[in-house]
Amino acid sequence: MAKRPISDKLKPYMGTKKGNPAWIKGVAQNPGGKKPGTISIMKLVREYLAEHPKKLNEIMLWYIDNKKSRDLLLKMLDGLPKQQIDANIKTTNVQIDSDVAKKYNVTPSSSKEDSD
Repeated sequence: MAKRPISDKLKPYMGTKKGNPAWIKGVAQNPGGKKPGTISIMKLVREYLAEHPKKLNEIMLWYIDNKKSRDLLLKMLDGLPKQQIDANIKTTNVQIDSDVAKKYNVTPSSSKEDSD
């Protein structure tokens, strides 16, 4: 597959990182959002099942019989299970002048280290 040429307008915004050269950091790829009248797949499924309620049982049986699809469906319905994450996080306390704190609406936190 041949690479498509990069517009001269985009070249100044491109870095050396790999990725889609047409993507510009900080610029929305779809600023207008979805076009008016666009229908989601979920909306189509809901409408279909509302018109054909007996099909729901048939679809459920198909998912139950197909392990890969069943596992995917369960992940989509319930979300992935919570996972335990071990993290070793180092924190640093920073002193902020009161005028800077007021300007940026920063409130001091109370901790045992502050009172020592």
